[in-house]
Amino acid sequence: MWNVNLQQRFAPDISGADMEIQAFELLEQKIVQVLGFLSRLRAQNQELTRQNQELLAKLEEKERVILTLKQDVEQRKKALDDVDVYREKQERIRNKIEMLIEKLKEFEEIP
Repeated sequence: MWNVNLQQRFAPDISGADMEIQAFELLEQKIVQVLGFLSRLRAQNQELTRQNQELLAKLEEKERVILTLKQDVEQRKKALDDVDVYREKQERIRNKIEMLIEKLKEFEEIP
């Protein structure tokens, strides 16, 4: 209401029809601004969607690499466990052979 009084005071020669035209022009400007903003938001959304898809693809690839590495680690652990088992067996065999050699030496010493 205060704005209307100012308009009437500073522009008393503006008719009601001119004010309606100005209101429509202002509305048109606002709509154009909103449409521009909406267009920019859509472009940003498309770019963010593209980036998101790219990052998801990279993430999937990294997860495949991690899975492969975990499987490799498990295989290596099993191989190390197998090596330990074989070393233990080898040590037991060596000990038995040394024991048998000692017994043979003892047997040779018997007259």
